[in-house]
Amino acid sequence: MRPINVLLAGLVALAPTTAFAGPSAKAMANTCFICHGPGGHESLVGMSQKELVEEMSEMKREPGEGRLMAVIAKGFSDAEIKAMGAYIATLKK
Repeated sequence: MRPINVLLAGLVALAPTTAFAGPSAKAMANTCFICHGPGGHESLVGMSQKELVEEMSEMKREPGEGRLMAVIAKGFSDAEIKAMGAYIATLKK
């Protein structure tokens, strides 16, 4: 095997594996906290990851009356929503 191939194979083996790579969950959640922060409309603090994922996924599928929320939800991938849910679930009131 050529030395460059060995080097590349080693780098790939050492690369961290993550399900999500992009903006941090905290940074994405700050989008939510503009309206849903402490003292805002329906605080998300104390919400479980499962609850947040279910709510955001429903908004993506069936916007209903929350049209602005549907537009925001559609801007996030499923992996991003899951990451935000995990982060928000760690926050305490």
